[in-house]
Amino acid sequence: MKKLLALLISLFLIVSCASIDYKTNVNQRMDTPLIAGVGDAVYKSITEKNLPNAFGKADLFGRTTPTATTTVIFEGVRDGIAIFSRKTTDIDTGATTMNSTPIVINNSQTRTTTGSIGNTPIYGQTNIQGPSTILPPNTPSAMYMERNTNIITIDTKKLPSNIVVEGILIKVLEVDSGSVRYIVTKLN
Repeated sequence: MKKLLALLISLFLIVSCASIDYKTNVNQRMDTPLIAGVGDAVYKSITEKNLPNAFGKADLFGRTTPTATTTVIFEGVRDGIAIFSRKTTDIDTGATTMNSTPIVINNSQTRTTTGSIGNTPIYGQTNIQGPSTILPPNTPSAMYMERNTNIITIDTKKLPSNIVVEGILIKVLEVDSGSVRYIVTKLN
């Protein structure tokens, strides 16, 4: 039993000491020709990190919190130039495992009665179980900080052309006044 307990504690310490990782999830179909109109997003991603625990390491249960969103929008064509805008918004949620976990209060009581009838002692015990009270997490409000918008231009006479964003290649195949045809591919 002591060996099992020592193994479990060691496993807990190893897992609770994992470093915080960042992961970017692209919300676009990959390697498939796509079409977008003026004002549509040709690329959108959300970057997340592991929820930090009390020791500044990754959450034991794998929970995450967003840290940024990036969007590339097709703005249209002017004088033979396709215009795209790249917008990145940083997000600081302030979320940790300590302020993102609800508190569950078990509402059970045990009542004990003792006494005697004549010279005979009596003893009784009653367990009362009520519904649990759940206090919601006290996560702070997120702060959103927009970075500068970057304008990307492509000469429509030089297609196909590429835009690289966060290790992702957006290959612009065709452009007309109201739409763009493109493919999104992950770079190695």
